[in-house]
Amino acid sequence: MGTALKEGKIVTNGGRVLFVIGKGDSFKEAKENAYMNVDSIKCDDLFYRHDIGYQVLEKEKTND
Repeated sequence: MGTALKEGKIVTNGGRVLFVIGKGDSFKEAKENAYMNVDSIKCDDLFYRHDIGYQVLEKEKTND
């Protein structure tokens, strides 16, 4: 998945290179923990989506 071997090291090569998860007692907490885990990753030109799960959070707001 979007990696290559260069000089004996695995490097990013475009596309999806990993998945990050978060755990929590609620969806909101799990999402926050996932993004905290993303923040700990060191990678040049790291791109990740910021809208994952927004539909679930919107639905939870309307159910409160």
